[in-house]
Amino acid sequence: MAEGPRRLSAAAIALVILGIALVVSIAFVAGEDVAVLFYVAPVVFLGVVVVMAALKMRSGSVRPAECVECGGLISPNAPYCKHCGAPT
Repeated sequence: MAEGPRRLSAAAIALVILGIALVVSIAFVAGEDVAVLFYVAPVVFLGVVVVMAALKMRSGSVRPAECVECGGLISPNAPYCKHCGAPT
């Protein structure tokens, strides 16, 4: 089941890198000036955000906690288990 998110995050990273490379190469081939960077900068920023989110998803740090009493999935920030009421 973990294979799906890893493929998705790898595909997102590849897509962003290819998109940035395409935009920059088209700008340089067309002989655009520095003003084009103001149009490219938001694309690059959005790409960096997508890559960072994909890497965080791949690291496994974004995942629910497990209750020690009943084994139910709960929020890592929950003060008690919503299934059995045990404190976390």
